[in-house]
Amino acid sequence: MRIDADNLFREVEARLKPATSNSEIKGVLPSPSLSDAPSSVQQAAPSPTAGSGTQSFINSLSDALREVNRGQLQNVADVDSSVRGKGPELHKVMAETEEASLAFQMTIQFRNKALEAYQDVMRMQL
Repeated sequence: MRIDADNLFREVEARLKPATSNSEIKGVLPSPSLSDAPSSVQQAAPSPTAGSGTQSFINSLSDALREVNRGQLQNVADVDSSVRGKGPELHKVMAETEEASLAFQMTIQFRNKALEAYQDVMRMQL
């Protein structure tokens, strides 16, 4: 099995993006101004834009997906060269195949859990 990391990443990113337009959020009242809050709350409030933590998470996720994809592609090449008798020994290729398969399965489970969490948040009553 091969995985296209870019497509999987775009799918996960699209599902995890917060709703930004009023058409996506129905029945939600606008939030009160932060300037009305006490100064202790104003200091602890997160910034309204995506911070470096969000970008760091996105970059980490992207790197992990690329690594899984690279492992899949390397495994395909190793299997092909092993079958032709020019590559690594068969038992090493089988171990690499199992490792690539487990990495792919873990990626799919991560996607499923992230999607499930997103759906849980979207079902929450305000």
